[in-house]
Amino acid sequence: MSAGRSEKGSERDYLNKSLDKSLSILDFFDSKNSKLSVTEIARKCDTNPSSLYPILHTLEKYGYLKRDGDKLYKLGLAFAKKGRLVLDRLSVSVEARSELEKLRDEAEKTVHLGCLRDNQLIYIDKVEFTGGIRMYSSPGKTAPLHATALGKAILAFLPKDKLKAILSEIDLTSCTKNTIKDRTHLLKELDTIRKRNYAVDNEEFEEGIKCIASPIHGHDGNVKAAVSLTGLAAQIGDEEVRRMASLVETIAGNISSKLGYECSKG
Repeated sequence: MSAGRSEKGSERDYLNKSLDKSLSILDFFDSKNSKLSVTEIARKCDTNPSSLYPILHTLEKYGYLKRDGDKLYKLGLAFAKKGRLVLDRLSVSVEARSELEKLRDEAEKTVHLGCLRDNQLIYIDKVEFTGGIRMYSSPGKTAPLHATALGKAILAFLPKDKLKAILSEIDLTSCTKNTIKDRTHLLKELDTIRKRNYAVDNEEFEEGIKCIASPIHGHDGNVKAAVSLTGLAAQIGDEEVRRMASLVETIAGNISSKLGYECSKG
């Protein structure tokens, strides 16, 4: 017997038909099919409804399905409990690392990952582009929220009450001549960032340095961090900003997806 036939035989031998059907039934439930009757499930399985009762009863016993007053099945709370265990284990820095390296390679620029801590931006990862400029930033260092693309990308997507509280506590200190020092101006900037989904640091933190950042969302929809691209301001015109913004938005979206975030469009 060939190795190929042996492997296929093994897969078939180890496939548990009842479990396979159970998992297939669970996969029928989605945003468009949140509730299903036994008849509908049987039709999707191409089988007799009576043959499904043992499986449905068992799934209901363990909390993976729940039957309402109309005898329609829906997903049970077991998924929420198990899902929480997975989501709580996810780490932004761990999930983001491969995406940061991909962004560095595609953009040929240094990449930063940062999050909010004690009303400051803290750098939690940095992937440098070989031959790129050397900067102040490194994991563990902090920077002002209002003067960095990472910080502004996070601020723009905070809940209104949290944003208000932070802005009432921080000083809009000047880092360069381009730093936004007026709260009204900053709020207008944050509104623009919210609409286009990326922030620009136009030499606001360090002279000669321009950054573009996009927010990273967690499974609950809240902003968890932000990712940015950094380069020499003299080399980043409007067209390059748009290119960098497109790249950084895509990577931020990829990381958000790894954290369980589902973006609703339309």
